Amino acid sequence: MKKAELELLVEDRDFTKIPIGPYCYNNKICPYWYRAEDGVDQAYGYCSYLHKGDWMKDGTMLLWDQVKECGVNDDNEDSDELETDRIISDQTVGHPIC
Repeated sequence: MKKAELELLVEDRDFTKIPIGPYCYNNKICPYWYRAEDGVDQAYGYCSYLHKGDWMKDGTMLLWDQVKECGVNDDNEDSDELETDRIISDQTVGHPIC
């Protein structure tokens, strides 16, 4: 797919499908990782989970090398808790905790 097509891609956001570890692959490639056909050099990785790519101004930087940028299942300890912590963190960014 080309960059413009990837940016329009809408998929479910099931974190359980994301491989365990620091990369967008383990025994198989993450279903949310894509390579933009029209990307260049180190600007062709795209994550449909994040809706961000290496070529975007506020996008990612290491997806071209399949290094995870989502922070989901980064290790194998309590991956459900990791996702819950990330969601809570995302919801409280910029908001003081009372």
